[in-house]
Amino acid sequence: MDEVKMPRMSQATYDRVQWLVESLLPAVAAILYLASLIWDFFGDHNVVGVLVLAIFFLGVALRANRRRFNAVNPSGVGSMVVKVDDDGMPTVSLELEKTPEELAGLQSIRFDVRRENV
Repeated sequence: MDEVKMPRMSQATYDRVQWLVESLLPAVAAILYLASLIWDFFGDHNVVGVLVLAIFFLGVALRANRRRFNAVNPSGVGSMVVKVDDDGMPTVSLELEKTPEELAGLQSIRFDVRRENV
């Protein structure tokens, strides 16, 4: 069976959908649920159920988009090492696993952060 190709979300779209899924929709669902308990609105549990389903499916879409992003932009290009001396002053250095020429061809890169005390 052929894999279905879904369009990739832009970072701005991803951020908006993530805000909807993590903040706005759960807040609206909670407020509607509370209002239905207090004032006994008829049918509000159906609205809350639809909102919960929307949150679930948007969350699945975000996860799929994140997995696709991670497959195209793998981590492991290196580490950002943060060394803190006795005075609390940090020193930051990069340890690259690829050459700068290889990194220049990528759209974005990620570094693992490693903290060390001196």
